[in-house]
Amino acid sequence: MADFDGKVEDYETAYAVQDAFIALREETVQGYKVSLTSEETQRMFDSTEPFYGQETTTQFLQGPLTLSLSELLDPLIEIELVFRAKEDLSVDDTLEDLLEKLTIAPGIEVPDSRFKEWFPTLNKYLVVSDCAVGGRVVFGQEQDVKGNFTVDDLANISGVLSKDGEVLKEGVSSEVLGNPLNSVTWLVKKLASHGKTLKKASRFPAVHLSCHQL
Repeated sequence: MADFDGKVEDYETAYAVQDAFIALREETVQGYKVSLTSEETQRMFDSTEPFYGQETTTQFLQGPLTLSLSELLDPLIEIELVFRAKEDLSVDDTLEDLLEKLTIAPGIEVPDSRFKEWFPTLNKYLVVSDCAVGGRVVFGQEQDVKGNFTVDDLANISGVLSKDGEVLKEGVSSEVLGNPLNSVTWLVKKLASHGKTLKKASRFPAVHLSCHQL
């Protein structure tokens, strides 16, 4: 990581590097991840706001499946709620509008970085440059948000990450900017500021409930 010290020192440059990285991969962007959605993670990376990373079609996987760690470099594991847009999302959408326009699924995200031993010392600008350390997103069965959840319901979803019966981490969705729909709103507006739109069929793990190092 020392080789990159001083190379990327602001978000504008970091997102430009991310765009260039995605272009080199020559894959279709299928969605985005939103990182640093809690006060704890923002403090960890000395940030006052979240940031996003573009993720391609090869990174989204329908579960159940077995994921080999040999395919990854330096991964973590997180439990998530994964949204999918049923139509293009607008900066004018209210939280109630989003209920109509989204599906939701349980998910496991496996963040991964091109930087060795990156967590938690990699600086925030290099994290953004590295597509917010996007690795794999495994999602389960989807359902429409509308008719199954209210806005308030979405702020009260609990998650437990366990291994062989041992609880490793626990979380609740209210830790995500107060309500996971707020992270969707943030993403839509941030993308708009970069001349991008959150389009129909995009997936985005926007609700990080817990994290554990593998």
